[in-house]
Amino acid sequence: MAALHPPSYLFLSSGDFSSPLAKLLELRQKFHVERIRLVATELRTREETRATLRKANRERGEAAFHHIEANINAIIANGGRVREGFDATKAYPADLRGFDFIVFENPHSGTHAGAPEHLVEGMSAVEFHRGLLNAVMLQARQNLNPNGVFELTISGWPHIANARRTKQWDAGLDLLHPESAARFADNAHMEFVHTREGGKRWLSHNNGDRFQADVFTLEFKPKEVIHGRPMKL
Repeated sequence: MAALHPPSYLFLSSGDFSSPLAKLLELRQKFHVERIRLVATELRTREETRATLRKANRERGEAAFHHIEANINAIIANGGRVREGFDATKAYPADLRGFDFIVFENPHSGTHAGAPEHLVEGMSAVEFHRGLLNAVMLQARQNLNPNGVFELTISGWPHIANARRTKQWDAGLDLLHPESAARFADNAHMEFVHTREGGKRWLSHNNGDRFQADVFTLEFKPKEVIHGRPMKL
């Protein structure tokens, strides 16, 4: 039986804002309500996003920015909220606490597989991403409602191991293996629940370039929550 009230959602690093918009429209249709507590956040402000996209490719960047802006406007028009300049690795403000779902999709530190040695200030990109995810999960854990779920969607290296990368520091986080996901969650005082396949999806790099990849969503819960299945719609 469906819940009387729609679950609340916080999206972190929303990218082009298409995922939070799709979820918002889905919830409105399912629950037939005007106001839904859904907040889409992004580390960069709109001005910073536009500058980054235009620097990569002026014409395509401008088109990508207009797509992002249209999604933002649609979220607001449909009763959601948008928060720009939000750093998910730091303490949340009071109005962004207490969510049923916190969603982090296709996280990226800004390093990429094409970097010569994948080094960022003496760390491999793998370790940089490990630190990013751990910091995000620690904050998310403190701001989930009881029985809340943290969803992490991943699509490739370094979150998924790459067989061509044989060096230990370069192998990836290997989060598709339940044992690896459970160990990773333990560092953030969370428990790994399960992984679901999402099939192929179109994703966007930070510069606006789009690519298609297989995606997987990992679900986690705070450790103090009693074992059980995550809340489903």
